[in-house]
Amino acid sequence: MADLADQANELIAERESDAIRSAVSGMNRGPSLTFCVDCDGVIPHKRRALGGMRRCVECQTIHERRLRRG
Repeated sequence: MADLADQANELIAERESDAIRSAVSGMNRGPSLTFCVDCDGVIPHKRRALGGMRRCVECQTIHERRLRRG
């Protein structure tokens, strides 16, 4: 019989997997833009290579902070 620590570890692993799946499903798909939709700055090639990028790192950080604040 599994003890409480084993059950807790299983629950943590399940929640972690759910969070990863949710994050991946929310990612943009398709080709990246060359210029940021917010500041019109160039999105670096390495970032564009990830696919689906619409913002530079700085603007994406600001965007995510705004989403968290609601």
